[in-house]
Amino acid sequence: MNRLNSKLSEANQQILTVSQKIEEKDKEKQELEQKFNKEILEREQKYKSQISNIDSKYKDLISSAREKYEKILKEEREGFKKRSKAARKSFKKKLASAKKEYDSLQDQVAQEKSNLSKELTQVKQAMEVAQEAHDQTLKEEKIKHSIELAKERAKANARKRLVQKIRENFKKAGLKAQVDDKTGDVILSFGNEYFDTGKHDLKPGMVNIIEKFIPAYSKSLFENKDLASKIEAVEIIGFASPTYKGKFVDPKSLNPKDRAAVAYNLDLSYRRAKSIFTHAFDTTKISYEHQQDLYNLSKVTGRSFLASKKRNVASDSMKDKYCASNNCKESQRVIIKFNLKN
Repeated sequence: MNRLNSKLSEANQQILTVSQKIEEKDKEKQELEQKFNKEILEREQKYKSQISNIDSKYKDLISSAREKYEKILKEEREGFKKRSKAARKSFKKKLASAKKEYDSLQDQVAQEKSNLSKELTQVKQAMEVAQEAHDQTLKEEKIKHSIELAKERAKANARKRLVQKIRENFKKAGLKAQVDDKTGDVILSFGNEYFDTGKHDLKPGMVNIIEKFIPAYSKSLFENKDLASKIEAVEIIGFASPTYKGKFVDPKSLNPKDRAAVAYNLDLSYRRAKSIFTHAFDTTKISYEHQQDLYNLSKVTGRSFLASKKRNVASDSMKDKYCASNNCKESQRVIIKFNLKN
């Protein structure tokens, strides 16, 4: 039973985990957007700083070239007529060179600024593409986790509704059975009509209980088509007390003698569960609604030993001593459980 409760706890933990994943993805998206905006801002500040550095770098050069050009131009205007033809030609050449130097510096400034601007634009575009790709990935993952969460919640809701139906139908049939509200597992109680020690044959009293129990259980699972479609399997699980030839046997022991005893009890558990299975689907002895549906999904399992909360392991304990503190009859119980599809 501890293992079954553990499985339910795991299912609830899965729902919580999926919810946390969705929250984490939202948080991750916000952090990425903040990082993206911060990086763009830093790039723009760097761009402005580089533009400022370019202006500063070329400021003196351009100023000097412009002064040189203006000085030559002034001299040209003042002394043009006084110079010889050869001097005027040389002066024009000098003036053209100064103009060319000035224009070249201006072009260099414009080119470097243009390169920086293109680089910034490319960075922005690349980051936007990366942002869009990441957003799409987050969106897809969020959808995936949302679907998983919806499935887990649907399973939990279906389990709850099935448990309710089982309880209602058992009550109508006058059956007293232990139904786990969390897992939906039903412990088939036979009162004083337990299996005889080492036996798997059904007693008349057990047959009467089975013939009331199985139809009510089948109706609970299959009367609602929507709920029935969510059921993957039904397990009939047999258990045996951890005793063999009058002595307690530790199911966890690897001692060859203990393992042989555990194997015997495992087989006995299976045969007990199979006895119930065989009778439940023998149409010459019993017929009920949804019998075929239940048969199609049923399987038989032997578990050897159902752990008791009062269990006090002692390898040399005798059967009578063990059974005095642990109900050996109850250890021979049978559990019927349904498993839901993922």
